[in-house]
Amino acid sequence: MLGILDSFKKDDPAMWTEKAFELFKSDRYDEAVKCCDEALRLRLDYSEAWKHKGYALDHLGRHEESIKCYDEALRLKLDDFSALTGKTYALIHLKRYEEAIKYHDLLLNKMPNEPYYLSFKAVTLENLGRHDEAKKLRQQAEKLWGWK
Repeated sequence: MLGILDSFKKDDPAMWTEKAFELFKSDRYDEAVKCCDEALRLRLDYSEAWKHKGYALDHLGRHEESIKCYDEALRLKLDDFSALTGKTYALIHLKRYEEAIKYHDLLLNKMPNEPYYLSFKAVTLENLGRHDEAKKLRQQAEKLWGWK
């Protein structure tokens, strides 16, 4: 793997994280995790590496591990919407819907008129059998998207 990184500064955690993101986009999740691990070896407090490692682990079906990565990213950068969203997805994959609702609410508290977050929460509510609440959120999202 190092051969493809010859032009990168191997002591730069941002470069390793950037490479991880490129590998992630190519569905090369195991390699992305290794790049994030290298970034974190260089700088343990690099929130972007924790977040990208979480993405890759989640796509590998390693949801519990991904949640730990998102938690670390959020510890370092509380307002990271991508890490909050990633953690929410991981909780949903684990069918921990009630816990996921808490993270939906955190996202919506910061961006109450974001249709993506509204519809995302609606899906989780559906999984909990809370159909009326889900319908209201879907309608709100559709209105914001201009669908109705």
